[in-house]
Amino acid sequence: MLTDPKSVGRFSAYSHSLPNHWLLISVTTLVLSWSFQQPIAAQTAEATGVVVTGEAIASPTPHDNFREMRQHILPEVQGTAITVTKKATVIKLDQQPPVEDDNQQELFVRAPGFQITEQQTPGQFNFNYRGLGNPQESEFILVLRDGLPLMSDWIGFPTLYYLPFPQSIKEIQFIRGGNSLLYGPEPAPVVNFITKYPAPGSPWSFYTEQIGGGYGYYSTYNVIQEATGPFEFRFAAGYQRADGQRDNSQYDIWQTNLYLGYRPDEHQLFALDFYSSRFDGGDPGRITYKQWVNDPNFSFTPYNQDWVDRYTTVLRYERDFGQGWLLQARGWFTHQEIDARTAANLNPGAPHPFPSSTIFGYEEFNNGGADIRFRKLWGDDTIFRGSALTFGGVVYHGDAPFQRYTLTEETSGPNFLYASRGTTSDIVPLDQSRTSDYQAFFIEDLIRLGKFHVVGSFRLDHENVQVDSAAAPWLATVPPTGPASISADHWVPLWGFGMGNDFGNHNETYFNASSGWRPTRFFDIAGTTRTIAFGESIPDPFNSLDFELGVHGTPYKGFWYDIGLFWMLFNNRTETQNIGNADFIILNTGSTRNRGLEGELYYDFLAPFQHPPIPQLQPEQAKAVVDKDKVTPVPGVLPEDYRPFKLIAFSNVQFLDAEFIESSLLIPGTNNTLVGNTPAFAPDFLLKGGILFQREHCFNIALTAIYVSQQFWQDTNIGSPAIPKAHIPAYSLFNLSSEYYITKNLRFIGGISNLTDAKYYDRVFTNGIEPAPRLSGYAGLSLAF
Repeated sequence: MLTDPKSVGRFSAYSHSLPNHWLLISVTTLVLSWSFQQPIAAQTAEATGVVVTGEAIASPTPHDNFREMRQHILPEVQGTAITVTKKATVIKLDQQPPVEDDNQQELFVRAPGFQITEQQTPGQFNFNYRGLGNPQESEFILVLRDGLPLMSDWIGFPTLYYLPFPQSIKEIQFIRGGNSLLYGPEPAPVVNFITKYPAPGSPWSFYTEQIGGGYGYYSTYNVIQEATGPFEFRFAAGYQRADGQRDNSQYDIWQTNLYLGYRPDEHQLFALDFYSSRFDGGDPGRITYKQWVNDPNFSFTPYNQDWVDRYTTVLRYERDFGQGWLLQARGWFTHQEIDARTAANLNPGAPHPFPSSTIFGYEEFNNGGADIRFRKLWGDDTIFRGSALTFGGVVYHGDAPFQRYTLTEETSGPNFLYASRGTTSDIVPLDQSRTSDYQAFFIEDLIRLGKFHVVGSFRLDHENVQVDSAAAPWLATVPPTGPASISADHWVPLWGFGMGNDFGNHNETYFNASSGWRPTRFFDIAGTTRTIAFGESIPDPFNSLDFELGVHGTPYKGFWYDIGLFWMLFNNRTETQNIGNADFIILNTGSTRNRGLEGELYYDFLAPFQHPPIPQLQPEQAKAVVDKDKVTPVPGVLPEDYRPFKLIAFSNVQFLDAEFIESSLLIPGTNNTLVGNTPAFAPDFLLKGGILFQREHCFNIALTAIYVSQQFWQDTNIGSPAIPKAHIPAYSLFNLSSEYYITKNLRFIGGISNLTDAKYYDRVFTNGIEPAPRLSGYAGLSLAF
């Protein structure tokens, strides 16, 4: 554990949490043992050539073999997941220059409608989509790595304090419309980071990257890997640091990834993944609008600090049994610590400008589970060829103790505002033991009839969250104003229906109707300042209904489009309102209707003039695939030597119309409810795009742009004393990135973030603004051999 020695044993009272995870490990072990005992003879001729790679494997269907479409969307069946009729976008990171300097805007520039609200230290990440909710810590979005949650606690505290370095990621899958049926809670979307692994049969290789930039930025990323035999290995280690643009925005972050794989044959994979991350950074806090105008780099909290440690171990077993059967089983355990030293703002000019106390908060998360999925391809040699059935289950348990200590000069000495991590005191305003449990069963069936396909889905989720408080504000009074122990238990059935039709030259229509939900969290029943009062009922979970209708395809060489309409209904919305640097309250603001249009366009202007060495022959009539023997290489050209020039323009847009249709919450100072208001962080118009000029393994230059129209920053659509403006002003952002291969193994990497030095903000709370990063550049080299 990478913490101050003083913190050892800090949570010894909660050591009972670890045995709960042995049940999950035992379940996974039982399934793995059963699978391993099945005879290898089950691998029939149909399984010949199938290789378990450690990644989700595309399972082709008769209308799923168009290579160009796969550059933009997921296969119809990917491993044990059915994605056809679900609206999806794939961001392949090898098709763009490396993303540096924690530039999330550039990382997600190809994700339509995906909104990033920026802060200047990578200690937490704030995403939003279609005006769904406050982007704070991405609480309304499910973020995964290889299908497993990256949230602090998947059910009780679904916040995002960790993301893997982009260098360790192969692609990002962006799924909406039925995503809850695939992966579980949170309405939309799912953001799934797919890890890089060595290709089976690849020899030893080494890669190192060294980048420097403005404001003291330095990044190093290093990889060694090998997969020549039955054993596979990859180890990656990275480090980033910066002084930051704002006062007290310095940070250091370390990450490592370890992969060990064993293939007894080409149909099986045993694997272990271990991920670690440690963040240590300042918290510059929020400033008033007036201060943002005068000096956005100023910090009212030069003494506040954040620490985030995270360690995850994943055990995986994958097996292709033949005859269309595939098993993917995973068990995982995560330990995460979020520690924060948080004091009130400075009061310049006052007789005593410094706060008289600070709060040290310690949150620990020990959670894990098992995820077991099966897939059966069916319908071969019938009119249903290309059909598939998937089913499986998930079990999850989490323990999350939370303590707060108040430090003063009397309890901790004159340097209490800068006390070291692990410091405690006798003043304990909050001491909670929190647990979460979740189970799910799911089943999906893809029925394909020629060019027409239908998907039916069902999922049954169960959650239980409990908070036991030994110390809390509502227990400090006599009599207490709320219970010391409180829990919530919900069963949530989910359903989905999708259909589509292939038509013309590589075009497809899609329709999806599905339900989703957001679980009841720890803070929904017992927060930092208040709980559910005696006699009050436990709130129902947030739930959603989503309809998607659209068409996409690659009708011409080098051209891709996806145009779709959406209509979403969200019930029991909540909004977090900060009442200080450390405390907040959660309000149920009602229900909203969110509808609009999303579109994507992509075109390679040089594609019509390129002649690949392997002709893209069309299937013969009444056949769905091309005969392998008829594919003849162009004389004198090898496929690995074919690296055409590409001049690509891409753009994506979201038009959003969102409003409250039900609410009992009054707008302050009026007798009006929120009905008719526009939800916070729901811009009417969000446009992204870019131009790339590239040649594989030679050079890649990208100029990207983002425009976000004005938006409200709270559901009441009014300002506050600190921020009189009710709207976040519209802003435009440009980024330039590039890579150039000096030699076969040596590469130059460089770029400029916020090319026009735009001054803007998109992260706002009632108590202040967090300014977005300004102009910054970076450059460096990478070496591979």
